[in-house]
Amino acid sequence: MSVIASLKGAGKEYQTGDQRIVALQPTTLELRSGEMTLIIGPSGSGKTTLLSLIGCVIYPSQGELWVDGQHINSMKEKALAGSA
Repeated sequence: MSVIASLKGAGKEYQTGDQRIVALQPTTLELRSGEMTLIIGPSGSGKTTLLSLIGCVIYPSQGELWVDGQHINSMKEKALAGSA
């Protein structure tokens, strides 16, 4: 089965003034074609942020994100929007 998405230490943080909000702790994950993956956790644990990263809606603040063989971190926003 081929890897369709790969996160290597990918996380997301937001800075508001002097406050740092961690939306997703660094996460390593591989999603493969033909497999079913269940993402569960309590409210505020980062499920939606993880899906937004995999869906290329947002960029990771740290780590690496690959989707369909493309390195998402290095893509410009315009190219990212055209790949969806």
